[in-house]
Amino acid sequence: MSAGTLTPSETRISGDYIEQVMSQVKAKNPAEPEFHQAVEEVFESLRLVLQRHPEYRDARILPIYEGTTAIQANDFVGRKLLRDGGAVARAQIEALKAGVPALRDVQGQHAPAFGLLADRLQTAGQAYASAVTFMLDHARADVRGVFTGSVPCLMLAGTLHAGWQLARAALVSAAAIETGSTDPFYPAKIATAVQYAAHVLPRTAALADAVEAGIVADRYAGAAGGHNR
Repeated sequence: MSAGTLTPSETRISGDYIEQVMSQVKAKNPAEPEFHQAVEEVFESLRLVLQRHPEYRDARILPIYEGTTAIQANDFVGRKLLRDGGAVARAQIEALKAGVPALRDVQGQHAPAFGLLADRLQTAGQAYASAVTFMLDHARADVRGVFTGSVPCLMLAGTLHAGWQLARAALVSAAAIETGSTDPFYPAKIATAVQYAAHVLPRTAALADAVEAGIVADRYAGAAGGHNR
């Protein structure tokens, strides 16, 4: 049996787990078929990992979601972005930008797919850079307004970085195919990255807009209680 092949029993175990988590995702996010498809593609790409490392299933890695999202988001903005003046975030953005030309250099049958990956990542990187700059520029004058946008900023960072790593995996897969590999794992990785780029990465623009609308939104956050700022 090759390293990329599962026995029927192993396929059933990892498949049952993925289906269980997918049912939870669909229940929590109804009427979002594109999101469901993107999540399922990512989960399917993890099938081999889940089979080789059952401890990840036991630890419930896939369904973990921080219940106190705002706390996690505030930690991300306060202790990650603002504390170092955005140094790490900007370094990551520059690393992402440096990797885009390699995506555009891919030739052959997968060239259109990698062109899409490059375009989407470049746009998403610009959205994240804009959001980071906005937060840094306004944090001192209106910290409440900045933290009002903390959740979309967290989602923006996660969406961008997931797309970036999928694109890197797709590059490795394209190289393997170019050298003659017929393992279906590699085309599947490229397909996952393409679906994510097509359906999920465009959301980064809306998330960046939500970050920058935080200051205005905060002024009306208490309207229902009659204490507008």
